[in-house]
Amino acid sequence: MNCKPLIICGMILSSPLLSRSDDTATRTLAPDFKTLKVQLTDDFFSPPVLLLGDDRVTLTVSFDELGDEHRYLRYGIEHCTPAWQPSNLVPSEYASGFDEARLEDYAYSQSTFRHYVNYRLTIPDAQLSPLLSGNYLLRVWDEDEPSEPLVQARFAVAENIGSISGSYSHITDRGADGPYQQLSFTYNPGDFEIRDPFADLQVIVIQNSDPSTAVTVKPLRTQGKTIVYEHRPELLFMAGNEFRRFETTRTDYTGMNIDRNRYEGEGYSTWLRTDQGRADSQYIYDRTQWGRFKIDEYNSSDPDLGADYLLTTFTLDFPRVMNGEVYVEGEFTGYRHDDSTRMTWDEETRTYTLPMLLKQGSYNYRYSLEGADGRHVSSPVEGDFIDTRNEYTIYVYYTPPGARYSRLLTVDTLMP
Repeated sequence: MNCKPLIICGMILSSPLLSRSDDTATRTLAPDFKTLKVQLTDDFFSPPVLLLGDDRVTLTVSFDELGDEHRYLRYGIEHCTPAWQPSNLVPSEYASGFDEARLEDYAYSQSTFRHYVNYRLTIPDAQLSPLLSGNYLLRVWDEDEPSEPLVQARFAVAENIGSISGSYSHITDRGADGPYQQLSFTYNPGDFEIRDPFADLQVIVIQNSDPSTAVTVKPLRTQGKTIVYEHRPELLFMAGNEFRRFETTRTDYTGMNIDRNRYEGEGYSTWLRTDQGRADSQYIYDRTQWGRFKIDEYNSSDPDLGADYLLTTFTLDFPRVMNGEVYVEGEFTGYRHDDSTRMTWDEETRTYTLPMLLKQGSYNYRYSLEGADGRHVSSPVEGDFIDTRNEYTIYVYYTPPGARYSRLLTVDTLMP
C-alpha cells in the first residue's frame, strides 16, 4: 500500500493512498473488526449519499473491534470515479480542513460476554468535510500503521440537480411473467444544461444495494429536456425473491427463524432454523429491509454497546453443488464472497452450514451459488418471482468534455 504525506502543525503524517488495483468495496480488512454499518444518520433505508452543502444531512459510520483495548485510529477520504477508482484530484480540491482526522468517538461494550470497542464517526464534521460531489472512499487505520487500512466504506455526495421518475414491471422485452423485472425511468435536469446526454451522462443502477448488480445504461432518447431510459437490455434484472429474515435480539428465548440458543463458555451460540430452497415454491409476501441489518438488543438503551456477539450458524438443506460454492449474502456480509461467507458441505447431515460471529439484531439474508464461470446468482436457491419487491437506486453522473472529475447530479431510489 502506498502512502501520501500530510503536513499538520509541522508534522508529516501518512495516510493510505488508493491505487487503481485496490478492492474498494465497503468492508472490514482485519479479522477482529466487525459489524461495519454505513448509513445516513437519521434514515435507515436511504443509500449513503450526502447532499452537497447541506450539513443537516450526515453520514454515520460505525464498527466494532473485538477485545478490551481501544486503538488510536485515524480516518481519511479519497475522491473516486463512478467506477470507484481514484480520481485525478488532490485532497485540497475535494476536502476542507484536512483529508484525515483522528477518530475520537469510541466506547466499550457493556455487560456483554464477548467484549468489544465500538467506534463511530460522522461526515461531515468540523475536522473533515467533502467539497465536491461524486464518489468517496473512507478508510480507517491505526495511526501507528498508516499503510494498513482496517476498515473502508463507500459513500457519495450528490448535488440534487434534476429529478428522476420511473417504475419497474414484470412485462419486459423478454416477455411477461418470466424471471425478470424491467426498469424504465426518466431524468429531467431542470434548468441545468446538458449538451450531450448520450456522451456526458453516466447513469448507474443498482438493485437492493448489492454492488455486483450495478449496470451502466445509456439513454434511449430525449424528449425535450427529459432524458428517457427504457427498453434497454441493461435495465432487465433478475426478479429474485424476498430476503430471508432472522432476529437475535434476545438469548433467553428463540426469536424469528431461530431454532435454539445456548451458552457455551465464551458466550452464546445460536442456530437458525434449517432453510430450504425456495426456487420451486410459491412466492410468499414478507416484509423486507432489502438486505439490510439493524443492531438491537431488547434490554439495552444503547444496542451499539449492549448487544452481544453470538456465534450464529446458518444451515441450508439443498442438494450438493458439484461445480460451485454456496454463500450467505446480505449487507452484513458486504455481499462479498470469500472464506468468511462460504458455506461448508456436511456429508453426514447432507446440508450446508456456516457459523458466523454476528452482533445481536435483525438481519436480512439470502443464499447464492457460485458457478464454474465465477458468477454469483441467487436464483437456483431463492428463485425468481415477478412480485418480489426490489429497490433500484439510480446514480446520475455528469462528466462534460475536459472535466477532471465526474459530478454526481442526483441519486434516487425506486421502491414498490
